[in-house]
Amino acid sequence: MADVEYAATMDSTGFAVSALGMLPIGGSGWDVYGRVGVYFGSNDVKETLTIDDSVDTGEDDTSSTSFLWGAGVSYTRGQWTSRIEYQQFQGVGEDGDFDGIDVDRIVFGAVYRTGFGGWR
Repeated sequence: MADVEYAATMDSTGFAVSALGMLPIGGSGWDVYGRVGVYFGSNDVKETLTIDDSVDTGEDDTSSTSFLWGAGVSYTRGQWTSRIEYQQFQGVGEDGDFDGIDVDRIVFGAVYRTGFGGWR
């Protein structure tokens, strides 16, 4: 019986462009929102296959364009807004040889606004 081990890692760097739609909840300062957009990634995949004492490695560099979406809530008080959001990037790294992976993340953020008197 052979000892078989497989390992793969993927790094992706890039930028995203998205639109954010917000729905205020009364005059409470709370908003719910949704996000849709596109992630443009540069991806590096490294694979290692080990069978007994024999090791085979491979690398692949690709670019991919992936759909992203998110949903969250925010609270505004004065010039500060705090946010929590779930995001998913779908099929990151997808090309002809690789199905890609979905990347899920939770984002916490804060926004401070200055100089715009029309904002709440």
